[in-house]
Amino acid sequence: MTRIHTRVVFGNVRDEILAISNNEEFDVIVIGSRKPGISTHLLGSNAESILRYAKNAGIGR
Repeated sequence: MTRIHTRVVFGNVRDEILAISNNEEFDVIVIGSRKPGISTHLLGSNAESILRYAKNAGIGR
């Protein structure tokens, strides 16, 4: 049986997702990104940052 939980947290996107994934011992993080704009090319996206700093496996687009 698959269980889905939802929560709302406030803070830095990367830090919050990584903290939750580490605390709950996720095996994998699956994340996507929208069509990148100029700021994404200059600064990077949240998805890219999460995958770069994740301690567990990541799948991104």
